[in-house]
Amino acid sequence: MTPERLVNRVGMIVTIPALIATIGAGEKINVQQEALKVWREARSGVIYQAGKETEQAIIILNTDSVPEMQQAIEAVDSEGGHVTHVFPPQVLIGSLPESSEETLLQDTDIKLIDRETLDPSTVADLGKEGEQAVEIWNADFANPQPESPHLPSEEIDKEPLEDAFLPRNLSLSTQDATEIDNKTSEYMIGKVAVGIVFPESDGSLDPSTEDWTSEEQTQVFNKIVAATDWWAKLEPGADLTFYYDVKTLPTGYEPINHPHTDENLWINQIMAESGNDTSSCFLNTRNYDNALRQSLGTDWAFTIFVVDSSNDQDGVFTDGYFAYAFFGGPFLVMTYNNDGYGPDNLDAVAAHEIGHIFYAADQYTDKPCTQTSGYLQVENQNSEYGNCSSNAPSLMRGYISPFINHDLDLYARGQIGWWDLDHDGILDAIDQDVRGTYLYPHGEALTGKVPISVEGLAVDSNKVASVEYRLDDNGVWQLAVPLDGKFNGVSEPFRIPSLPIPSLFQIRITDSKGVSRVEFHNSNELGNLPLFIWLPRISAGQH
Repeated sequence: MTPERLVNRVGMIVTIPALIATIGAGEKINVQQEALKVWREARSGVIYQAGKETEQAIIILNTDSVPEMQQAIEAVDSEGGHVTHVFPPQVLIGSLPESSEETLLQDTDIKLIDRETLDPSTVADLGKEGEQAVEIWNADFANPQPESPHLPSEEIDKEPLEDAFLPRNLSLSTQDATEIDNKTSEYMIGKVAVGIVFPESDGSLDPSTEDWTSEEQTQVFNKIVAATDWWAKLEPGADLTFYYDVKTLPTGYEPINHPHTDENLWINQIMAESGNDTSSCFLNTRNYDNALRQSLGTDWAFTIFVVDSSNDQDGVFTDGYFAYAFFGGPFLVMTYNNDGYGPDNLDAVAAHEIGHIFYAADQYTDKPCTQTSGYLQVENQNSEYGNCSSNAPSLMRGYISPFINHDLDLYARGQIGWWDLDHDGILDAIDQDVRGTYLYPHGEALTGKVPISVEGLAVDSNKVASVEYRLDDNGVWQLAVPLDGKFNGVSEPFRIPSLPIPSLFQIRITDSKGVSRVEFHNSNELGNLPLFIWLPRISAGQH
């Protein structure tokens, strides 16, 4: 999100636990109810905004360079288009005005723009990956087929299993690792690298009972792209672009013949093939994700392990699981057959699990309404638990029909960062720049002439370079204390040691590109509350 898009924003403060917005002195509104009202008003015809079919295009590049590929993507964007799917480094799929074709073909490394079905043999020089990308273009975009015979919800007689878990400790071992290394999918906005890994058993430890075919792998790839495309079309304001990296990697185990909890065995073997050889499948895959993120220049990354089950009787692991994910990544796991859903519904199952990767919670009958999740810590008020604020069809309730109908409720949207509470056209996860807890000495009244300390988290996609504070418009800016020792990451915890009450004070956050934001506060009005703060953005040097 460019700084220019963030100018002249309206300030708003929202408490995290109850999401109560304070506007002015003492005036409080329930943000969840207000957001629900806005949601209901906007629901019809606005939330699902598929691109015009006439603007869909496949773009073939004449380069093997990722930087040159990124330049081509930026050129498409500058011409009013948007690349949604990237098959590095030579194939792009997205929307593009026809009027821009001539300019792009003349001035960039783009050698072909097509809007019709394309013969995969015309890109044979791009290898298997290029041919798969063209096959996906033909099936999903140029000549989409009628809906597969999706299994109706009522025909699936099994209760949904617990399929979203918290990953174990993922602290990185290297001293120069920044906080963002552990945050590979905080909110679903921007560029996302998707690692697709097909484990292939080699019979060295377990008998090999499964073997991937190229047709099966292409089908899976196609369905995963359909799942990510579902998310991209649901919220154009998220500017989603998915980059794919596909590998078939060996393991001595046959994963489908194990319980899902044996993931550490075969994932660690697979990750070792890519140079990630610790004892934790979570750390190994997080490192793998970060390598993808760095090499492809994306904001986020996660990995999908797809386990072959084509010869398995029921298509599930030995403990009954078939698809699950970890909140915030680093990976999700699916079987090819997906229990009763089958390969034809892999897109719907993948879309649901991808929601978990970005912190969308399940909404099953055992999930309390007040459970919070996501970067914005939004409650689960569309749960089927009972007596929740909302009862809307949603992908996060499971089954197939919400995927077909493009149903995603308000609260799941908030959990993945897709609220816009100040209605400025910028999604809240990237509109908020600081969140923090203002700490008062225990037992002291706010009217007392006592100092307070301020702790918070400064967030900037261009990396935080400094956090400063001062007591009035003419005061001297003083550096806040970086709680991790240095301001150099996308999200940086900080502390302001001492501020008097009452006082007017300002916080200034500057990123690595020299862009600053300033927020004004009255310490006598804040209270002991965790806060979300939307800040006006100004040019560096304008105080």
